[in-house]
Amino acid sequence: MTKISLTIKLNPVYQYAFVYQNLRVPTKQEWYTPLEGYEEIVYKHGNIFTSKPDTNSTKNFSEFIQTNLKNEPSPEWPLKNKLELNVLVSTDKKRESQIDIDNLLKSIFDAYKGILYVDDSQIISVLGQKFSFPDDHEIQESLMIGVRIIDTVYESIFSPCAKIFFGDRSVIE
Repeated sequence: MTKISLTIKLNPVYQYAFVYQNLRVPTKQEWYTPLEGYEEIVYKHGNIFTSKPDTNSTKNFSEFIQTNLKNEPSPEWPLKNKLELNVLVSTDKKRESQIDIDNLLKSIFDAYKGILYVDDSQIISVLGQKFSFPDDHEIQESLMIGVRIIDTVYESIFSPCAKIFFGDRSVIE
């Protein structure tokens, strides 16, 4: 299947929105499997693993994302502001049950670093979700990202919680 990418620059909620169809978000987590036989052995965090061939590398993923961003650059990039990202990743059912959302997010953050924003330390708020389509759905692997520039924690999706946390009771009255 052909990878399809779309950059949406005008959106009422996000300053930038990106949609990719037929794009697998790889993670470094998938580089290792439990020991089976006599392949290359890697000792990591007290466990022994065999190294998998790097077929869906995070490097290739980053290169694809960055090439797409460079083809449609915005004069504001790289952003220097604090950012909020809303991320939606779809994958097949088996992989959804095996992959950790934090590892998916890290691969995504690293792919945009240096082009869309200076560094992923600028991301102060994240809402991430992984899911799988039904098996017969035309698209299995996809990525959707909304990016908002925020100046204070009160502008993030967690604003009501932050206000309560910092003593503003007007949110619940």
